[in-house]
Amino acid sequence: MGDLELNLKGILSSLNSRLRPDAKIVLLGYPLLALDNGEKLSDFSVASEVRKLGLEGNLRQKKVVEEYNKSLGKEKVIFIDSLPKWFSGHEPDASIFKKNHDRWIHEFLEPNAFNMSSWYHPNFFGHSNYMSALREKVPLPNLVKPITKTNGDIDVVFVIDTTGSMDSSISAVKNNIRNIVESISSKTKSARFALVTYQDHPCCGGSSDDYPSKIETDFTSNVEALNKAVNFIQLGNGGDWKESVYSGIKTGLNLQWRAGVKKIMIVIGDAPAKDPEPVTELTEQSIVDAAYAVDPAQIYIIDTSRTVAMAPVMSLAERTGGAYLQADDNDKIVDQINTSVENVTNKPNAWINRQYVAKIGDTLELDGAGSYSANGKIVKYEWDVDQDGVYDVTTDKPFVNYTFTKEFSGLLTLRVTDSSGLTNVATTTLTVSDDGDEHEREFDNCPDVANPDQADYDKDGIGDACDSDPGYLEEYGYYQMLEYEKNQAKKDDSKKENTNRKPADVASSNKVNGGNNKKIATMDSDGKDVKLQENGGVNEVELREAQKKPEDNNEDNKGGSSWFGITVAVGMVAISVVTIAIKVYRQKTRLS
Repeated sequence: MGDLELNLKGILSSLNSRLRPDAKIVLLGYPLLALDNGEKLSDFSVASEVRKLGLEGNLRQKKVVEEYNKSLGKEKVIFIDSLPKWFSGHEPDASIFKKNHDRWIHEFLEPNAFNMSSWYHPNFFGHSNYMSALREKVPLPNLVKPITKTNGDIDVVFVIDTTGSMDSSISAVKNNIRNIVESISSKTKSARFALVTYQDHPCCGGSSDDYPSKIETDFTSNVEALNKAVNFIQLGNGGDWKESVYSGIKTGLNLQWRAGVKKIMIVIGDAPAKDPEPVTELTEQSIVDAAYAVDPAQIYIIDTSRTVAMAPVMSLAERTGGAYLQADDNDKIVDQINTSVENVTNKPNAWINRQYVAKIGDTLELDGAGSYSANGKIVKYEWDVDQDGVYDVTTDKPFVNYTFTKEFSGLLTLRVTDSSGLTNVATTTLTVSDDGDEHEREFDNCPDVANPDQADYDKDGIGDACDSDPGYLEEYGYYQMLEYEKNQAKKDDSKKENTNRKPADVASSNKVNGGNNKKIATMDSDGKDVKLQENGGVNEVELREAQKKPEDNNEDNKGGSSWFGITVAVGMVAISVVTIAIKVYRQKTRLS
């Protein structure tokens, strides 16, 4: 339990560091994993002890949340502890011989005997009731606010050349930084600012006391902290003409940007970038890729050289959705900063609802429904599915089906255009592989089968998803338990307890390729006999439930599945706080 508390604290702290100040974290407790039916194994009260463990876990989570909120001085985390009561009567049966036909949680060996990660996880009804419990405690519709032009969120990074020739330009920024910050803050719901400076490498044409880049202050909403950092800027030499512009930009891109907010980088300089840059070997393309990976960050270049010295990086700015702007006198620097921010805040919000992993030949539904505009409506959605800079699919609807025919690992890009003609882009990760997971074949313990968790119960180097003998069905303790249950069933047969429960019919089916002989446990349909069956091939043990509802909600019995997302908008953010994904099954038979 100590690890549970420590790990939970770490998770909450990590989430909080990436959210805006008024965001909330909702943590759902876990239902109990055994019916309250007094089930025993010999003299050990299995059901009672499993339930005690679950209740203790929920109490520990509640304690961590209360202590964490107290340390912050506000309710940052909402803990929902009602799941044990909510799921009462719908838990799994603690006996491997009996099934709760009204269960909302998969039982032992369900829905796939060879995939342990799915055992004791919610089935379709369980997920639906998770949603109901969440809505009861957190009234999501009440959190929705109208989208306006002044309630967006933005992260801004200033990247400034601090070589000697920038003296007067930096003075203009120093004299106006407070007004700049206040102006940006007045146009947004929340704003954070960071400052990065750059000069040159202390080699390869630079001066010995130069530095390629430096973080002067990380993201902050504190005006005084940013003002202090700007006024503390010290000028260097720079050596030759070109500077380490890319190092400055890359350092800014590596900061911890918030998810779901607009992101802008304002680069102020008077000399072009070295391309490729010595030491780092950074190029325009690598910087564009890094900017897109941030979702993306739009880069605005403000050239103070009066000779368009930074024009060579114009394409970099435009490719990230930014712009190249000139400031041929110091008074224009502040104007161009304000222009850059205004351009970003007026743009629509592009949003891709999730990351994608597919197998070659799969057709996925790409979802941009979280995109919106404060100035009208989204009228065009364009998708770049292979990161080549060319948009492959254009539609006026947020959803589009696309079939992937070759391997790919990179970024999926969506560009949206609103009714005012303004555009914006969003990215997410996309992996298309020959087996449908993200692991490289060389390191994949099931190279021909999708197994994202790489589970390997017997540690033999072969993943459970493709292992003909995964090991966890052949442990001595498991068979010992079967024999005990069999004997108890015979002793109690006359009592006919739990008459509303019918033993599971376990049968062998779905032969898995492999030639090793193995013993599997089988049980007669009336539940009165258990034996070890010698099988020349390798057979998967498949549960066949007596009652319709649980069977319909075992994942292996579905006709297919699709994903949809619910995104709650708070302010202009397509909420980075909560995105709820629910798996909805297309069923072979109707639920009764």
